[in-house]
Amino acid sequence: DISDEVIAEIKLSSGKEDSAKRIANKFHFSDEQAMAIVTMQLYRLSNQDAITLKEEQNQLQDKINQLNLWLTDEAAFKTEITRQLDETQELFNTYKRLTKIEKDVEEIEIDTSALIKAEDTVVVVKKDGVIQRMSQRVFDNNFDSYEDKNRVVMSQKATTTDGSLFFTKQGLSFYRSVDEIENQTIKIDTTNVHKDIPSFKSDDEIIGGFAFNLNDIEKYFIISITQKGMAKISRLTDTMPNISNHGYFKRTKVYNGLKNKNDLVISVFFVKEKELKNKNKGISIQRNSGKTSTIKLEDISLQGASGSGSNKIKVNENDAINSVILN
Repeated sequence: DISDEVIAEIKLSSGKEDSAKRIANKFHFSDEQAMAIVTMQLYRLSNQDAITLKEEQNQLQDKINQLNLWLTDEAAFKTEITRQLDETQELFNTYKRLTKIEKDVEEIEIDTSALIKAEDTVVVVKKDGVIQRMSQRVFDNNFDSYEDKNRVVMSQKATTTDGSLFFTKQGLSFYRSVDEIENQTIKIDTTNVHKDIPSFKSDDEIIGGFAFNLNDIEKYFIISITQKGMAKISRLTDTMPNISNHGYFKRTKVYNGLKNKNDLVISVFFVKEKELKNKNKGISIQRNSGKTSTIKLEDISLQGASGSGSNKIKVNENDAINSVILN
């Protein structure tokens, strides 16, 4: 009814924003209404289109009234819900269920290792609890200029589908899939397992670690030597945690029982069964006193993970082993 007046006001404006502001102020439109009007095409102002808009307004008002009824009248609301459920049931009755529902469903276990993309990498371990992996190129570019090389107790080529075990001087081990180890450069210490594993005490240190093919764990053995001359061999399977869930992230497992409370593991070696059967394979030991000796692998007893080993290397009470070499 006031289209001529609105158009006249728009003609006096300097643009769309000004037009909307002018008609909103003069005719008390909302901002949304004013903007809709100034963007409207002129043919919409015809008498026929006005009738169409009025019909649309009436339909919307009917819908508003119906929605308000359902929101305020519980009986009307339940009636509508029932109608919609009946309509839905009738719709789905025309389709036959293709899936079979059973009460007893067999639990499905997914081998997450099968989802890991196999990539070559280098696993780096630092004695103070930092573990990381990186590409061979990154390792080569950074290691030569790394100022704290004595912190590094392990750097080994591996594949992201491998597993890895790490050993501390207090006889504890912990496991990580190589893929789970943070991909980082050797100069940045972001991951420290001291924070993740409560049983990994602040005065403990990592003395070694090994990455291995998870399909070959039956073939591997762990040799551990303590400062007091205790030596033992354990199967890798005895030192492996249960990796079917992520509980191992927070836990360690004993790999050497350390019978003497003042004793510490000084060296850990990772060998295959064929090496244990090699009669020429042995360990060279250097003591603090300067004495050296050798013990053959075939003379070291096989024990479980909690065993403390046999006293195969005679060490005086005031002496200790400081260096062990597998040869």
